[in-house]
Amino acid sequence: MCFTVTACSLCNKASNAYQNEDLWCNYCAKKVPPLIRIKFNIQIEDPTGAIEAAVFPGIAETIYGITGINITSTAPGVKK
Repeated sequence: MCFTVTACSLCNKASNAYQNEDLWCNYCAKKVPPLIRIKFNIQIEDPTGAIEAAVFPGIAETIYGITGINITSTAPGVKK
């Protein structure tokens, strides 16, 4: 399943602290327009066991070949 992540449009770090329609970035200490990114979870297995891992935005968008903004309007099952 794919999830959207709200990030700072300056530093790309995730945040969910909104001020009206803008995002407050604790890292940049600025109010910025939000950037919608995607991530998804995978399960990796071998004969010794299995782990769950998160695939974060840069890699996730490369694998899907689509940005977070585009996927929110085209993919079913996306959670905001």
